[in-house]
Amino acid sequence: MLRWRLLSAFLIISVVLGFIFLDYAGVWGAPMGLWMLPLLLLVTLLATAEVLALLKSSGLEPVSWAVYASNLMVVLGSSIPIFYELSGEPYPENCPFGQLGWPTVMTGLALMLIFAS
Repeated sequence: MLRWRLLSAFLIISVVLGFIFLDYAGVWGAPMGLWMLPLLLLVTLLATAEVLALLKSSGLEPVSWAVYASNLMVVLGSSIPIFYELSGEPYPENCPFGQLGWPTVMTGLALMLIFAS
């Protein structure tokens, strides 16, 4: 049993370190953070499914689609500067939200979605 845990931990750590290297090296001219984004989306979906399963086992049943959408909104909102660089345009310096304001805005929209559903 311990052998399989160590093997799976080695594989997971290797994949994450590979993505970190690809992000840092800027392979194929990709902007910083683009290689980690699919991994972040996968972890977000898996963590959301786990939390929803835990809530369901305790008798609470939130609206699943709203929880998934809200979590994805926050993650994608934090990656908006990456999408600017991907489109070839620099992120605007005079953006009223700044680079760190987008996750806050998306969190507010996600909360409104959760309360509306």
